[in-house]
Amino acid sequence: MNEESSMTFQELGEVQSAERGSTALTKLPDQFYERAATYLKWLLTEIENSPSGKNSEPDASYYRRSEEYRRAKDVMERIYSTRERKIVLAALNSSRGVTQSTENMVHDEEELYYSLKMELETIRDRILRYDRLHRRPDTLRAETGINTSTDDFVSEGETAPGRAPSVGDSEVKAPAPEVSAEKKKGSLKGEAVENLKEKEDKGEEASGPDLVVIRALKDIEPFVGIDGGTVSLRREDIASIPFQVAEVLVKGGMAQILEERG
Repeated sequence: MNEESSMTFQELGEVQSAERGSTALTKLPDQFYERAATYLKWLLTEIENSPSGKNSEPDASYYRRSEEYRRAKDVMERIYSTRERKIVLAALNSSRGVTQSTENMVHDEEELYYSLKMELETIRDRILRYDRLHRRPDTLRAETGINTSTDDFVSEGETAPGRAPSVGDSEVKAPAPEVSAEKKKGSLKGEAVENLKEKEDKGEEASGPDLVVIRALKDIEPFVGIDGGTVSLRREDIASIPFQVAEVLVKGGMAQILEERG
């Protein structure tokens, strides 16, 4: 073995003792798994090259290397088994919202951690949050004219499938200058919020327009929509709802108004 990949049985034992004595993952020596694999392969080569067979008796080196290989392999498996158990527990805690550190994980261990965490979260949502995973009715998308799977709005002058054109649609003579979706959202949101604040300052009843377009800032419990059906919104969803409902959600910090519809 060359010096860069060299490892001894003593180093394996030290790593095992440190890992077994800590509840958290310990920091492994540089290139630990790679060097350990090289060490074990070298021991196997030494065993194969030792005189052993039908025509010759195994010498002392054969027995010595065989025992060293057996013990090193056992220690290596115990080290990984201990770390594996800690990684699984960390992924479980993280999927439940407990902050976990990946500082002492090597690349392959990090991949294991994140894949487990994702699977745990997916299955938990599927079983415990079934009411929030239903797709919204297609009628809701048709009424708003918004593709709720993205943050993009329907361009001015266009009519979304299934949506009746407004009075302003027939009066458009030329396409409006292009405005980015992000800029448009910010402008609409600002106007709507200012409207709401101005009415509150004057003590007026915030009747507002019939419908407003909102974006959910967090998961929102199901409520009855304008078509009488149950609407369930998740964080970053966009929908058109009655102004009175939107006002309650905005004041509660659960949504922001993007656009008003008279």
